[in-house]
Amino acid sequence: MNLRVPLIIPQGRKLRVVIYARYSTSEQDGSSIAAQVRFCKEFLEALGVEAEITVLSDEEMSGELRDRPGINEVRAGIDAKRWDLLLSEDSSRLFRNHSACFELVETAYDNDIRVICINDFVDTAEPDWDARLNEAQRHHCEANRFTRHRIARSKRELWESGAAVGHLLPGYRRKPTIPATEKEPEKGPFFDEIDPEEEKRIFEAYERAARNDPPWLCAQWASESGLRKCGSVKSKEYTEKNFIALIRRTIYRGVETHRVKITKKKLRTGKKRVVRNNPEEIWTRQMPHLREVPDWLWFKANEAISNRRRCKNNPQGPDHPLYGTTRDSRGPLADIFICDICKEKMYKEGRIEGGYRCKNAKNCDCWNKATSLYELTHKQISKAICGQLLAVGNSFEALVELVSTTSHDDTPLRNQLQELQRQEQNVWERCQKLAKAIESTDAPPETLVQMLQEREAELRRIRCQMEELTTKLNEKRPPPTREELERSIREASEKLLTMDREAGVILRKLIDGKILAVPYQQFGSAKVVLRAHFRLQLAKILPDDLHASLIQGREAPCGELLPPIDMVVDLFEPTDVPAHAVRAWELAKQGSTLIQIGSELGLSKRVAHLAKQMGKAMEEANVTDPYVRLTKAPEQASRWRFNRKKKDDDQSSAA
Repeated sequence: MNLRVPLIIPQGRKLRVVIYARYSTSEQDGSSIAAQVRFCKEFLEALGVEAEITVLSDEEMSGELRDRPGINEVRAGIDAKRWDLLLSEDSSRLFRNHSACFELVETAYDNDIRVICINDFVDTAEPDWDARLNEAQRHHCEANRFTRHRIARSKRELWESGAAVGHLLPGYRRKPTIPATEKEPEKGPFFDEIDPEEEKRIFEAYERAARNDPPWLCAQWASESGLRKCGSVKSKEYTEKNFIALIRRTIYRGVETHRVKITKKKLRTGKKRVVRNNPEEIWTRQMPHLREVPDWLWFKANEAISNRRRCKNNPQGPDHPLYGTTRDSRGPLADIFICDICKEKMYKEGRIEGGYRCKNAKNCDCWNKATSLYELTHKQISKAICGQLLAVGNSFEALVELVSTTSHDDTPLRNQLQELQRQEQNVWERCQKLAKAIESTDAPPETLVQMLQEREAELRRIRCQMEELTTKLNEKRPPPTREELERSIREASEKLLTMDREAGVILRKLIDGKILAVPYQQFGSAKVVLRAHFRLQLAKILPDDLHASLIQGREAPCGELLPPIDMVVDLFEPTDVPAHAVRAWELAKQGSTLIQIGSELGLSKRVAHLAKQMGKAMEEANVTDPYVRLTKAPEQASRWRFNRKKKDDDQSSAA
């Protein structure tokens, strides 16, 4: 490029020049930056200019991005007027974004900084620079668009030939068409095959999802087991989202999809965001040699994940009412600890130290205003359950014998398989009738089509269950030993005592229904406390498949060994008077003095006297428990502030 307008050298100093260089992807040669800088310096030397040069660059960053570290520094320097000249190989090094490129060059022009893009013959000292820059940017942006078309065409050709497209997924390994030699690297196209070392981990991942383990717990297991993640990620740790995405992939049942989600460029910033693709534009191909799990397990695992969604018909993406809002229930008692009066959740709020309180109590929609410290609540519930688990050891011998007998009897499984076969026949006949009704009409009503789709989904579910039962009949696992049962119970007890998020998984497994927070009033007092009521199913501490085999047609033997237990747990620490009232009165009736009663119970004389009086009053009222269960709001309650005025005002306004 020959300059038609010579460079003006400032008096008393050198020309201040910034050279900007860039290349787009990691596939390009990293030496491109140095080559671009050398080209610009040779341009200055040819003009015979001695300059004070600053070099700025961006590596592996697209020119469509408006914000990049190097170009941001160029923009800041232009605003501060740190240079006299901005020099680049061509305008595509600055941007492949028409509006962003013009914004930068126009800002430099306004600040009296000359811009020269050598190969595009753009020089802001010339009057037609804007027309030249416009034509150059049009060409560079079009080149990017044509390149994307060529890349898409190449990918489609690979896809049709069965070659690997996209990143390597967990459970597979990639083989080149031409292996590497001493002189040449391996060459494609590349083809995927099952990795025997990871196949078992993938199968176990689906098993864990199918038995309804929480995704966060499955993600924790995947990270600890060393299950490899997708080849494009940087972190080796799995998250809930990573694990769910793994389970959702159809490739593990031999059907590969591509372009389910695509990137869409934001014109203003040049950044790309992931959006869902149109269903008709998704690529699909059958890859039976890449199947790692049977259909029944794949559908069961995905159904378990889908069932965790509370709102199944909410719109997706930006149309969702909670779009951009993060939420997560991480407490061990989340969703299972509810108020006995209104059956709403017990929230972590109230009490200076932190406690549980009914969700509706704050707005006076529930009269149960009693609270419990959540640390004490966790401690009391976990201790009570662990005590019952440790008692299971007394039934080990009979339990092992029952397990051994059960493992050799497959009658319940065969009966269940026969029932499913009967259901399959009925659903199949209904599908045939609906199909004939649709074929007999030129324009079948949408209700018939929808009914057929529902019956086909039901038929698929039944067949998956039949396949699962057939697999269990053909591949029976050996029953667990006594040592394995003991280890399972011991590990569960240790996790429960921690009362962390993982303990919540065990609680949901062991507890039948919910934990009720029941209000009790202390006898002869206005004090109201909470107790936890729940039913404990000890049989569910066993492995899932073993528990399922025990309860199928064998409720009586299993119930005799590990019967359900109705638990009542204090969520408070009783004071000395109600705790010793009954015993103090018994000692008083035997002739013991207050000093003797206090000495035996470890109480002062004053407290012993109060305990004796309370015990006597309880006997006269024919009450054995110092705490009486409440079924309606008490007339007086200690520290309860009923906002009756607010409640009455709300009711009157509603009327």
